[in-house]
Amino acid sequence: MASATPPLPGFLTAYAAPGPRAVNESDGEVPGLHPDAPLATRRYRPAGPLRGVIAYSHGLGGSCRSGAAWLRHWASHGFLGVALTHRHERPIDGSPLQLRRALREALAGKALRTRVSEMHALIAALVAALQPPPLETLVPIGVAGHSFGGVTTQILAGERRCYDPAPGEDEIAGPLYAPVAGLGAALAFSPSARANPLPLPERFAAVTAPFLSLTGSRDEGLLRGDIDAANRCLPFEHMPPGGKYLFVAAEGRHNDFAGEAEDNAGSPPAPAFTPWLSALSTAFWLAHLAGDSTARAALAGLAAAPQQAAPHRFAAK
Repeated sequence: MASATPPLPGFLTAYAAPGPRAVNESDGEVPGLHPDAPLATRRYRPAGPLRGVIAYSHGLGGSCRSGAAWLRHWASHGFLGVALTHRHERPIDGSPLQLRRALREALAGKALRTRVSEMHALIAALVAALQPPPLETLVPIGVAGHSFGGVTTQILAGERRCYDPAPGEDEIAGPLYAPVAGLGAALAFSPSARANPLPLPERFAAVTAPFLSLTGSRDEGLLRGDIDAANRCLPFEHMPPGGKYLFVAAEGRHNDFAGEAEDNAGSPPAPAFTPWLSALSTAFWLAHLAGDSTARAALAGLAAAPQQAAPHRFAAK
């Protein structure tokens, strides 16, 4: 990965570097919402005992191979990462018309409920496989995602959403509140506060688990007339205090947060601030899933002197 500008504070550098664990990657399936419709998954399994499990939701047009750079890095530090392919997703070629249609469909109540239900199915499968009774200590569960996967993550963490009835969708109109029981922590790349009539404080009041928001000063919406970059800070601003963090990368654009592995053919070079994303996300998981006091102190140290992140922005509450 490219070197950071500015350099990371010394207390964060260990989290930006790959961890000591070997990582085994494999494809598989878990039961989906219907018996004949399993969900495709990709697993990043670290050698040794698990420090936690992270379920990952991709953005529009993505797949279970999305977020590979993040999941591989977290696995090297001891976290099992599992990404799924949402079944309703269709590949997107980048044309404005196709993007607009995909975004409109995704924000409809039915599609978002399906996404959230699929993530619950994945988490249930992971819990059943990794935490069979009478296990005394449960493996802590985290959720993460990018872009629309970040929206999915927000709901899994406790965001409330409300929809007006839509033609043909009367049965799924109304409130959506589907948090993961006992969630350890949540992380969203490019979070957002789109399309919801509820007041923002009410919308995010129930997000009580630790939550890290990672975005950029140029992380606008997908299309002209969509959200601006400031919108992506609204979830953090309206969540209750307690383990909430925000990082805004100077000049960071939407695709900079997708976690495309550099060894993928055609992938652009990682931006210079990528070590910040790797370090903060890893320290966050270690602090709030694994209970690592050193990682928690590192986050607190940056929160006490956020100017160390300049020209980027870091905030905590």
